[in-house]
Amino acid sequence: MDTDASRSKTSTRSAGVLNPARQIGAWVATAVGLPLLTWVLQQVAEPIGLHNVLLLYLLAAVAVGVIGGVLPAVFAAVTGFLLAK
Repeated sequence: MDTDASRSKTSTRSAGVLNPARQIGAWVATAVGLPLLTWVLQQVAEPIGLHNVLLLYLLAAVAVGVIGGVLPAVFAAVTGFLLAK
């Protein structure tokens, strides 16, 4: 039988709530990481295909999402797409 007491023993975290420090860290990672990635990609002597550039920005957006949730990740994805152009 599944009771509230047994659920509380297995789940100590409230679902969907991120630590504010993690969210701030995600916004900082977006603000610093995307321009840094853009700069690094411009410094590469050999041209990189657009598909590879977009994958690198997507990887950055996923990393931001893991750190701080959906909103910073969506912002990072859209910003990365605009920076890739």
